[in-house]
Amino acid sequence: PVGGIMLKSKNMTQKQLSKMTGISQGKLSKIENGEANPTLKVMSKIANALGMNISLVPKQVQMLQIR
Repeated sequence: PVGGIMLKSKNMTQKQLSKMTGISQGKLSKIENGEANPTLKVMSKIANALGMNISLVPKQVQMLQIR
């Protein structure tokens, strides 16, 4: 899962991301596994916590999938 790659690249766990964003671990897990589609607000919270610009997220995801 791409989300897992991003978390690992930041040395962050779902639990840590959950605390930083206020998004439950269950919801983060579903997003990471492709079982849920995050809203723009949720994507923005995740991007901010990972130190990413939300406008760059699709490009970064695309790059990770190519590797």
